[in-house]
Amino acid sequence: MKKCLSMLLAVFLALSGCNLDSANSHDSKTAETHSADTPKTDTTTTPESGTDSTDSGETTPEETKPSGTGTIAVPSQLPVATKPATLASLTVKTLPFKTAYQEGDAIDLAGLSISENWSDGTTRACAADTYEVSSIDMSVPGKKTVVVSRPSAQTSFSVFVYSADTMIPVSGGTFLMGSDADDSLDNAEHSVAVTSFLIGRYETTYALWKTILSWAKDESPTPYVFANAGKEGNDGVAGAEATSDSAEPVTYINWLDAVVWCNAYSEMNGLSPVYFEDTEKKNVCRSSKNDVPVTVDASANGYRLPTEAEWEFAAGGGEVDRTMYAGTSTLADLPLFAWNPSSCAQSGAKKTWPVGTKKENGSGAYDMSGNVAEWCDDWYESDPSGVTLTRVVRGGSWSGTIRSCAVAARGQNKYTGKSSTIGFRVVRNP
Repeated sequence: MKKCLSMLLAVFLALSGCNLDSANSHDSKTAETHSADTPKTDTTTTPESGTDSTDSGETTPEETKPSGTGTIAVPSQLPVATKPATLASLTVKTLPFKTAYQEGDAIDLAGLSISENWSDGTTRACAADTYEVSSIDMSVPGKKTVVVSRPSAQTSFSVFVYSADTMIPVSGGTFLMGSDADDSLDNAEHSVAVTSFLIGRYETTYALWKTILSWAKDESPTPYVFANAGKEGNDGVAGAEATSDSAEPVTYINWLDAVVWCNAYSEMNGLSPVYFEDTEKKNVCRSSKNDVPVTVDASANGYRLPTEAEWEFAAGGGEVDRTMYAGTSTLADLPLFAWNPSSCAQSGAKKTWPVGTKKENGSGAYDMSGNVAEWCDDWYESDPSGVTLTRVVRGGSWSGTIRSCAVAARGQNKYTGKSSTIGFRVVRNP
């Protein structure tokens, strides 16, 4: 019986691939253990065998080897050294608080933050003293590119430099608006009081219009939309880049374009916008394609169009010593102050002219008679049904009549209309 049990035990051990001695001594061994049915492979190499010597102490990585009691995991390859991260690129995280400047201003980088993008996928803040900022010519109007750079990376952002429309103060007062001498002026004489205000010395040039337009469409935190891109003088190309004629007044813009532009001009200079699309004054007019009623915030300090009374008061010279035309009451002297058909003919071209090339009106304002007529804030009149369709224009133009150059003369145009003879100038509260 004992003999049979011993034979069965031997068969069992043979089938299980181990033996009692190896099983009992496994924990104390440090050498590799091979099962009875797995041939042992000699991994030792010698110089005599023709292979590389292992005297250096390095061993060849081995695959996982089976043993009688389990497996031993051996790395399949050696660790790879990690390369240090490198700066891949820079990104403008936030723009400076100010991105529009008048000619000659110094650039202000307050608010600018730059992010560093590294090769390992991380993003870090870029300290201001670790990058360089390119210099730009702040004496020339236009869109400028400011480059922020490190030795191995760079990024950029845009600022706008513009020629400011010099504002001149007009002291308020009471005057006789209109004229009873000529019924065709459509402006019966009546007493009007105006408060003090600032008025643009010049009509809005195409250069200034284009600079503010570009900022409003491309750089404003909340973009503006314009129905018309404007033209450089009477014969420019709509929306084209400014040329040597950019000192001529902008034309081919409607009343809505002008008020939306005024809001953009205000925002660009940190002033309060004047025009809103709702009576609660919550929604700023940002699109001249939105044909909606416009509400004026008379208390705002931003740019706006003059009222009829303000325009006439300034054009005629203020409260006292008023003139029939801007700068003179003598018809023979009108060509000295105004670009109208007569003075254009004398100069050889019936067209718009650079602003400020005639005499000023005595109060410091130019071209208030002639060159281009100017949009005013006021409605002209209502039709019998009460619907108002036209806004007031004042001042006459390069192709208008002598009568229209009189400071008391009222003109009109559909508020959505545009013309080669109509532009505008801005005013604002002091």
